[in-house]
Amino acid sequence: MNFTNLTRIFMNIFLRMNVKLTLSVNEELVTRAKRYAKKKRKSLSGLVENYLKTLSTGNNPEEEMHPELKKFQGKFRLSDKRGYKTIYREEISKKLSR
Repeated sequence: MNFTNLTRIFMNIFLRMNVKLTLSVNEELVTRAKRYAKKKRKSLSGLVENYLKTLSTGNNPEEEMHPELKKFQGKFRLSDKRGYKTIYREEISKKLSR
């Protein structure tokens, strides 16, 4: 490995350093979040970082989900491979055609 490659590796590591962030969050929410993180075997910092990445890349599925569907999120699993938007449109079409 030459000096250029070592420099590139060092810079990648250096530029990806974490920054400490202080947040004010409801105590009960923190307690629940810590329980959730422990259950998922993740760190709370990791969960927050992943959530912020999701928000900053514009890939937040909750922003696209219809408010009526959000109520049912995680309540049941679909047996077919259709997406929720397709199923929702089909159900609305059925309802409107009655």
